[in-house]
This record gives sequence, C-alpha cells and structure tokens, in this order.
Amino acid sequence: MRQVYLGFVFVALIFAGCNFEVNKSIEIGNDEHVQKNLFTVNGSIRIGKRCQVKGDCRVVNGSITINDDSQARDLNSINGKISLGKKVTIRGDAVTINGAISSEPGTVISGDVSSINGEVDLHGTEVGKDIITKSGDVILRNKSIVRGDIRVDKSGMINDNSSRLYVNIRLTDDSVVEGDIIVEEKDREVTVDLRGGGKVLGEIRNAEVLR
Repeated sequence: MRQVYLGFVFVALIFAGCNFEVNKSIEIGNDEHVQKNLFTVNGSIRIGKRCQVKGDCRVVNGSITINDDSQARDLNSINGKISLGKKVTIRGDAVTINGAISSEPGTVISGDVSSINGEVDLHGTEVGKDIITKSGDVILRNKSIVRGDIRVDKSGMINDNSSRLYVNIRLTDDSVVEGDIIVEEKDREVTVDLRGGGKVLGEIRNAEVLR
C-alpha cells in the first residue's frame, strides 16, 4: 500500500502545474493567457492567435499548432508535427522525433530546432541556436537566419548501405546560417544547396555544396 501511495505522489509531482490530458486534445482559444504547462498523450495541442502560454507544450502522439502572434516556452512532440504561424515567439526549443517542423514569417525560436526524422521548413524565421536533424531535409526560406549551426547527426545505420540516408539542406531568399553546417559522418550523402541565394558564414563539413 505504501508503494502505491508513493506512486501516486510521484505522478502528482510530475503533473503538478500542468494541464494534463490522455486521449484528448488541448485547445486554447484566441487571446488567452495560460500559466501552466500543456501536456497530452494521444492528442494534439492547438493554440489560437495572440495567446501567451507561460509553460511548455508536450505531446506524446499528436501535433502542436501555434497560431499568429502567440508565445510559448519549449515545444516537444514524439510523434507529430510542429506548426508555427506568423510572428510566433518560442522561448526555448522546438523538438520532434517523428514529425516535421514548419514556421511562417516573423517567428522567433530562441533555442534549438530539432527533428530527427522529419523535414524542417522555416519561412522568415530566426533560430537562436542550432538546427539538428538525422534524416530530415532542412529548408530555409525568405531571409531566415540561424544564429548557430546546422548539424546532421549520426544516422545509426551508416554500415547498412541499403539503408543509407540522403539529406538535402537548402537555403534560399537571402537566408543565412551564421555558424557551420556539420555532417558528423563523412560517408553520409548530404547536399547543401545555395543556388537560391542563401549563405553559410562558417564552414561546411562533409557535404556536397551546390552553388
């Protein structure tokens, strides 16, 4: 009985201060202010326009959508996409394992952007730190800027030639990476396409450059 009680206390501590749902989505209407973290399992999180979310948004199986002029802290999705509207402010990281990340002009993400197996497609967006991927393409459009690096991490399958992954990094419309583009495995097939007018101010390592 004591172990059961301690288990309930542990769960309560984890979700204290959270809006927590199971098998249900969380909807935040326009112009709302939310002080708590938002966390759902088998549901999505959708935040309306001009909202202020002081906490994190976390999803196990579902997407995260934040509409124009809204703010939130860290975004985390295990199986689902992250979609950000215009002039969204993320005071932390945007991370998904199996899902794409997209944004519209005027959005600022102060931390890292990381999608292990999904595409990163940013329009007119500022990333304060790094973009990290393993097998997803990265596209920077409309004067997007990355203050740190773009990093292609180890795939975990490089010894299997039949499973070797190809990654394309494309910079267009005067988009800039202030740091480096780093491919951690020399044998990876990675191209950096700068033909659309993008720039990398640092080094490009272990990738084919198209100019």
